[in-house]
Amino acid sequence: MSFTVDIPEGERLFEIAEHVDPKTGAKGRCMKATRDIDGSEPHILVELPFAHAPLSTDYCDTTLAKKGKDLSLCAGCGCVAYSGAPSQKIAWKKWHKAECKGLGALRKEQGHTANPTLLLTFRALVACKGDPHHPRLTVLAEHAASLDQEKRDIYAQMVVMLNSMLQRCGFDPVSLQDGITLFARLQCNTFTTVDTVLQSTGHAVYDLASAANHSCAPNMVVSFSGRTLYYLPIADIKKGDELTISYVELASLTADRSQELKERYGFDCVCTRCVDTGKALEEEFDPKVLVDGNDSIDSMIGKEDYKGALNQCLELLPYMALYNVDMHPSVGIHWLNVARLKWRLEDAAGAYEAGMIAISILKQTMSPGSQILQEAATLTADAHQLKMSTPYVIE
Repeated sequence: MSFTVDIPEGERLFEIAEHVDPKTGAKGRCMKATRDIDGSEPHILVELPFAHAPLSTDYCDTTLAKKGKDLSLCAGCGCVAYSGAPSQKIAWKKWHKAECKGLGALRKEQGHTANPTLLLTFRALVACKGDPHHPRLTVLAEHAASLDQEKRDIYAQMVVMLNSMLQRCGFDPVSLQDGITLFARLQCNTFTTVDTVLQSTGHAVYDLASAANHSCAPNMVVSFSGRTLYYLPIADIKKGDELTISYVELASLTADRSQELKERYGFDCVCTRCVDTGKALEEEFDPKVLVDGNDSIDSMIGKEDYKGALNQCLELLPYMALYNVDMHPSVGIHWLNVARLKWRLEDAAGAYEAGMIAISILKQTMSPGSQILQEAATLTADAHQLKMSTPYVIE
């Protein structure tokens, strides 16, 4: 089990504890703080996945970096790509050697490569020695009983392809029911990895991170650096508090969040925002204003109407604060947009001020090396330099 945190030995920030659903009484897992955690601490968890899959051959199988001139397909199967010999050696030693033959055979039979869901499921099984009842898998929450027939039929077809790969790689096939349950488990526990500009790169499943439950008012955010997952605190947390993340887009209607949580994860959210404060909030503010407003901003920027775009950005700030927790990457990116527009309008002082706010949020909510954070730092530094060199004019 891979787990590293930059804290003194013996001072673990959380424990995996039992969780009882307040509505159904069903038992599961959760993460609880083992000491007080300051919202400015660097991270709560840093973890590598026990299985992952890139979105396509446009991404390195090891680093999940996007396609570049040095990205080349595996000569054996032609189903995964690598950004150089070192990355390929890592993958071959840790996971690809066990799958190369099976992936190549599937590609010849089906005429296409394994999709990310199939590849992730295969790798998760291989990591568990081909045993669908391995504790590493059975500890993951699943809602197979609530799957509709259409989803069951899709999973049944994927079980056939999964078994073809397993048998060609020397593993026993799984039963239809075990296979469907396995796909259902991973559907509920898979993270979509993103790059430094928040573009999706792949899917991954983690031993410890999968224990975090959902809240529409979370106290952690998720960030990535390649395959590495970070849980970052965004609020002060007391010892014994449950550590939570959001599984869905926060800037959406309670009904929309509830529907997505029910359809994908199989539960009804009963957090305070869904039961009380969120509904009251929606009587006064419609989150669709954010979607429409951001579309309007993009349109204005395309027309080089930077003043209009800036005014729209500033009008949306109260909505960003209402529908996202204050310390959230979406809020930081919005402030960065304000800084960009002020810079375009030659308002160095305003760009510097907005940039500093963006940095204060993004430093706490994005993983090290984030391209967005680096852009904010560069823009803010340039704005500060220009601001300091601009003579003060008495009107």
